[in-house]
Amino acid sequence: MSHQSDLVRIAPWKGDRQFAYSITYDEGLIETLGFAWRIHRRFGIPGHVNVFPGMLGELVGDTSAGFLQSLWNLQKYADSDHLQFLVSEGWTIGCQFHLDDRDHPAGSLLQARLSLEKAIAHPVRTLAFADFKSCEASQGVAREAGFRWLFTLYDGLNAADEATDVVRRSPLFHGGPTPIRLANDPYRLLALARDRGGWVVDVVRLVDRYPVDA
Repeated sequence: MSHQSDLVRIAPWKGDRQFAYSITYDEGLIETLGFAWRIHRRFGIPGHVNVFPGMLGELVGDTSAGFLQSLWNLQKYADSDHLQFLVSEGWTIGCQFHLDDRDHPAGSLLQARLSLEKAIAHPVRTLAFADFKSCEASQGVAREAGFRWLFTLYDGLNAADEATDVVRRSPLFHGGPTPIRLANDPYRLLALARDRGGWVVDVVRLVDRYPVDA
C-alpha cells in the first residue's frame, strides 16, 4: 500500500503480478486457526484474524446432547496465548464487535479495542462488521474509537484507485446450513481483479481439515 495525505491506497503490484488475493478469518476458533496457520506457514504468507474480545478462550456449542456428541459440538475460541503466537508469526489481529444500541457505541468499541490490545500486547486498528449496512452506519464511531481500517462484507472488488479505509470482503466459497447468499458468482472477482489490477479479500469463518474438491 502507499500513503498519501493520510490516505491508504493500493499501490501497483510488483513485478508482473496482476492482482492480489488475501484471506481474512473471522470468529477466531482454535480449530479454524490451527488448520489455517499450517497452510499459511507452508506458503510463507501471514494471515489476518478478527476476534471478539469478550470471547477469548471461551467454549461454545450445544451441550444438550449426549456426552460424546456434546464434546463433538463444542468449539473453543483462541485465547491470548494463541493470538500472541500468531502475531509472532507475522499475522495481524483485528476486532469483531456487535454494537449494542443500549450502550454508547464509541465507548463500547473503545473498550473492546483496548481489551484486545491488552490481551495480545499489540496495537489493534482494524474492525470487522457483519454486513455492509452496519459498517456504513457506524464508520464515525469506529474512527472515534481508534479503528483505522474497517472490514465489511460486500460482493465487490477493492480497486487500485480507491482508498482502503473500508475494505470489501467477499467469501469465494461458503458451505453450511446458512450459506451466505451473494448476488453474483464471487469467482468473477478474480478475473475482474486481474483485468483491473485490484485486490480480492476473502473472508473465512471455518476451515475444514480437508480441502473442497474443485
